[in-house]
Amino acid sequence: MWEFPVTFFVDRPPKGTRPLHVTACTFAELALALEHAHAQGWFSVVIVFHCFEFVRVAELGRPGGRVGPQRLLARRFERLCRYLSRHRDRFQTSSFAELGSVPATPMGQSPARSNRVRTLTRQASQLLSRVL
Repeated sequence: MWEFPVTFFVDRPPKGTRPLHVTACTFAELALALEHAHAQGWFSVVIVFHCFEFVRVAELGRPGGRVGPQRLLARRFERLCRYLSRHRDRFQTSSFAELGSVPATPMGQSPARSNRVRTLTRQASQLLSRVL
């Protein structure tokens, strides 16, 4: 059995931690965490996403309820995929089923640290995604 914790970074403000979740981070935050992990020599980074989060469901049970794509989130995911594809020399993507033997991952790896600009950009993007 292997345990792979969800990768996170330190968010500023409020100086808490934020999981590396496609629908909850900006592309800049995702790239920051990936670059930090590469620079630190991490074996793995776990990015979370759920396919159902890419669909907006608003008042589905009511007349006039609508269903549609979360376009901003889909674009962010596509951008992440392009980024990983362009940097295959540094990042290898795989599913858990594709892993062979896994080396021991040292504990206590320091997470990436974001900044106020990235945090404010994410918050603005989240507000915008509610209307688009």
